Amino acid sequence: MSSVYQRMPVGRCWFVAVLFWVNPGPVVAGDFAAGERLYRAGETAAAVTLWQQLARQGDVDAQLALGYVYARGLGIERNPQRAAYWYRKAAEAGSPDAQYELGLMYEVGEGVPVDPAEAEAWYGRAVAQDFCPGELDASGRLGLD
Repeated sequence: MSSVYQRMPVGRCWFVAVLFWVNPGPVVAGDFAAGERLYRAGETAAAVTLWQQLARQGDVDAQLALGYVYARGLGIERNPQRAAYWYRKAAEAGSPDAQYELGLMYEVGEGVPVDPAEAEAWYGRAVAQDFCPGELDASGRLGLD
């Protein structure tokens, strides 16, 4: 048997296994999943930087992710205006998730002025793509009545 196939000591196996488990993997430009791995590993700043690069290139998933972290202040300073900006980019590109989130922002006036007509328009676009979270009724409006 060649040395390549010789058994590695058990202690060393554990080290290698832990290294692969902790390491989020290589960061490849243009890879949204790399940003997810960074974010889950607690490397929020690096994830946001990567997502910003991707979002500027039109990556809808990155735009949606930026809207989400800015809206909720997850690992970065909360910024509703930036959230609305990124949600709008993703919504205009056709993301029903972003369309819903932007509609909600217009309904409650978070990061944008309150505008029920604009909220309804974005909800309607999301529903037209069969996106309907539990809060929406069939017409595309929030069921808060």
